Amino acid sequence: MGERFGTGRLNELLREKGLGAAMVLDRILTAMRDFGVSEPPEDDCTALVMDVL
Repeated sequence: MGERFGTGRLNELLREKGLGAAMVLDRILTAMRDFGVSEPPEDDCTALVMDVL
């Protein structure tokens, strides 16, 4: 529909504290699929998620 996933949606996903990097990445990818992003995405998509101790 031409709507972007956007930083607002991403920020909502990142608000929950205490999640490990793998869980954060899983939530991002799930949210993208639920939003309607094709798999694989038609455009470039990069995610860098890390645990910081």
